[in-house]
Amino acid sequence: MKIDGIHIRNILGARRVDITTDTPITLIGGFNGAAKSSIQESVRMAFTGETLRVGLKKEYPTMVSEGAKSGTVFVKTDRGTAGFALPAGSQTFEGDLTLGLPEALPFVLNAQGFAQLRQDERRNFLFALTGCSVTEDRVRKLLKEAACDPDCIEATLPLLKSITGFAAAAKFAAERSTESRGAWRGVTGESYGSKKSEYWAAEKPAVDADALREAEEKRDDIEKRMRSAQQQLGALQQQASAYIKQKEALAAAKKLADDLPRAQNKLATDETNFDEIEARVVELRSKAGTAPRVGLLHEMASAVEYALDAIGDVSSPGLATVVTQLKGPYEAYVSQHGEPRTVGDPEARDRLADLLPGLETMRRAVENSRRDVTNAEAAKAKLFEQREPEVNESTLEVARNNIDALSVSYKAAEQRMMQLQTQANQAKEADERTAAAADHHRRVCAWSQIAEQLGPEGIPAQLLAQALRPFNNALRHSAIATDWRQVTINADMTITADGRAYNLHCESERWRIDAMIAEAISTISGVGILMLDRMDVLDSAGRAQLVIWLAKRAHEGKINTALLFATLKQPAAGLPKEVKSVWVENGHLEEEDIQGEQAAA
Repeated sequence: MKIDGIHIRNILGARRVDITTDTPITLIGGFNGAAKSSIQESVRMAFTGETLRVGLKKEYPTMVSEGAKSGTVFVKTDRGTAGFALPAGSQTFEGDLTLGLPEALPFVLNAQGFAQLRQDERRNFLFALTGCSVTEDRVRKLLKEAACDPDCIEATLPLLKSITGFAAAAKFAAERSTESRGAWRGVTGESYGSKKSEYWAAEKPAVDADALREAEEKRDDIEKRMRSAQQQLGALQQQASAYIKQKEALAAAKKLADDLPRAQNKLATDETNFDEIEARVVELRSKAGTAPRVGLLHEMASAVEYALDAIGDVSSPGLATVVTQLKGPYEAYVSQHGEPRTVGDPEARDRLADLLPGLETMRRAVENSRRDVTNAEAAKAKLFEQREPEVNESTLEVARNNIDALSVSYKAAEQRMMQLQTQANQAKEADERTAAAADHHRRVCAWSQIAEQLGPEGIPAQLLAQALRPFNNALRHSAIATDWRQVTINADMTITADGRAYNLHCESERWRIDAMIAEAISTISGVGILMLDRMDVLDSAGRAQLVIWLAKRAHEGKINTALLFATLKQPAAGLPKEVKSVWVENGHLEEEDIQGEQAAA
């Protein structure tokens, strides 16, 4: 990229500035307060939108020059124009600049920017600057080559996509390692130590597997014998209960059997009485005949009697069959009620009515007596059936005592087995704790290894070595060209010059370091722009070295536009052809007058 011109109106101290950068290097000089810094900050605002002197948008009006209502800056480049307007704070781009600005641009416009970064930010910037790609596949390959745990690798790699990259991934792994240490302490109850944890084992009681097996077998045998004894006791108790019931049943049967003669005599008497009453009933029925018949049954019987009389003797087979069919029911009727149209002895009918209930009573008495005889005979036969053996209380007591003895033995065997089982369980738990602690220790080591590999001294250092090589080579060439101290970006992202840390150098040395770093960024990125403020911090020899160095870099085509700012007593003269000097005074830059003075000189 190349800057062709800078045009500023009413921004801070720069009231009217127009600069045409028709040489690779432009030296902008002036007294203190002339607006040099305002020009430099305006250029940065146009490209980056940064407002260095205020932080809030409501403060933007304060950056407009006194007496003016608005301010603008336009920086024309070979790729388009960048602009910024106050007090709105609106940034505009034209041409190819609308496609985006180089990521390195802020660091070539502000030479101190790289030194102001945190170490992880420097590292990520250098990766991007030098094109040293950090892909998941590449880091995965390096982690596998370092024999890292595959699961830990896959869990960590996604964090490389975050803004903080390796730092976030290394922190994640370190936190997992810390968690695993805590888990180890939770299992062991002890403080974690890398050496101790490697060989730690839980205290484990001795286990006699044979004794445990024998104790289980003994307990099971006693339990089996107990079940058998309980079954035997149950059978004896059932026999005892059956014997008691049988005894009670035999007593009742004997009582019934003893009553058999009386029941037989009573049955004979009841049967005799029944026969007598039944004969008397038959006699009375024959005498009683019937009273006038009333009702359908009697009417039907009269009709049948009339039909039989009307038919008389017949020779016809058909009528003979009818007569036969009628005579059966008729004769049954006569047997029970007498002839339909006759009237018997009224006294016999009255006595018959009195006697019939007695006949029914005697019939039931006979049935009951027969039942009593049958029951007594059955009870007598029962006395001769096979009987249950007697089970006395002493036999039951022996069985109970046997069970009690077995129960005592069982409890003792169970207690012995439980003691041995507890030891076995404790041993198993100890093995599990030992295994768990070993697993947690393994995870501590695995995550620690990942954290170490992804830490500054690990894979980032390997990759960074590739990224730093071209950068430090550029710084080496600059040191040779300027005869300044050798600046080095170290693997831990510290900045040194001739081995001394950046912050231990004086102001002018730090300025030189910043200038060389900014030039290296500009060259490696291909931006081709460099802006260095406060060049006057250098002595005359240092300024000459700076100008000659940049003129050479411009001649080599590495610098397209360099803007140098310096507080001077008068416009610079005697500069190389690659350098143009302009003078700013009271916020105005009178470029034409300065060029005339330079030509006259």
